[in-house]
Amino acid sequence: MTQLQTLTCLAVLLYAEHDDACPRDEHLRIVDAIAAGDGAAAAQEMLRHLTHVEKDLKLDRATPESSFDDAMGWLRGASDR
Repeated sequence: MTQLQTLTCLAVLLYAEHDDACPRDEHLRIVDAIAAGDGAAAAQEMLRHLTHVEKDLKLDRATPESSFDDAMGWLRGASDR
């Protein structure tokens, strides 16, 4: 699962059309539903989130908009926050 999560984040960083392809508030709604023990709401929020991410990815580009180095730099900067 960790490998899938890592690869998904990398795909978002490289191929997302907008900076908000994976907004933090969507993650918070998923976590809040899990914490509340509401599996149905958590599943609904996760599906909404994945649909949003999928719509924002532009996988038909010949080359990604960002480079791997740009993506890694963004990740390093995000971990400092």
